[in-house]
Amino acid sequence: MTEFRLPLGWRSRTSRNPNAPALGCGRAHRTRRRGRVRCVRDRHPTRPAMHAIAPATPASRALRAFRSLSLLAAAALLSACAATVQRPAAAPVDPVAINGDVRQIVLVVEGSDTARAQEDWADFRALWNDAIRTSATAAGLQGSVRDSRPSSLDPPGVVVVVRVDSYRYVSTGARYGLGVMTGNAHIKASAQFIEVPGGRVAATRSYDTTSSAWQGIFAPMTTKQVQAITDQIVAEARGG
Repeated sequence: MTEFRLPLGWRSRTSRNPNAPALGCGRAHRTRRRGRVRCVRDRHPTRPAMHAIAPATPASRALRAFRSLSLLAAAALLSACAATVQRPAAAPVDPVAINGDVRQIVLVVEGSDTARAQEDWADFRALWNDAIRTSATAAGLQGSVRDSRPSSLDPPGVVVVVRVDSYRYVSTGARYGLGVMTGNAHIKASAQFIEVPGGRVAATRSYDTTSSAWQGIFAPMTTKQVQAITDQIVAEARGG
């Protein structure tokens, strides 16, 4: 048993009244010894259980290593799912020089006879509106798709006429469901940056995107490829 001595003030008051409860004892047993109050507590008070940490076994170390490798592999696959825009070897490297302030970008999406003849052309063309809005908003600009070239813009900006020479539309859902059996998505397109007003062609650019079989279900499908192209268009319209 352990003896706890109370402060002097408490002991003096308790000594005047032998029947008074010993302050500070709580649920402890109270005993009296030579006129002093003593709190008697259990030698083994209840304490939070402390569990010994088992040493790592070869199996647990192997499991942790496997988990780490799995996370690294997943990160690599996710990084591979971003679409990249390919350029011809002789593509111009000078920035697009547009006179005036660029606060909005208007796309006019056109297609070759082959592209417009595909049954999913309307669905493919609809992707560009959301893509240019997302790309322009991220850059602090306005973005939209129109059916024809406007003669003026308010706020000022640039018109980009995108001509799609060929494409293969593969949705992300189809890729997840059927895997590489769906084939690869691709887009081959060009764009003219036209100043408004005036109609001067400031620059012409080419954009090619494609997926590959080795990327599996994480390959960038048509939606991400369109987004990658509009991201590049916005960057070039800003002079980047």
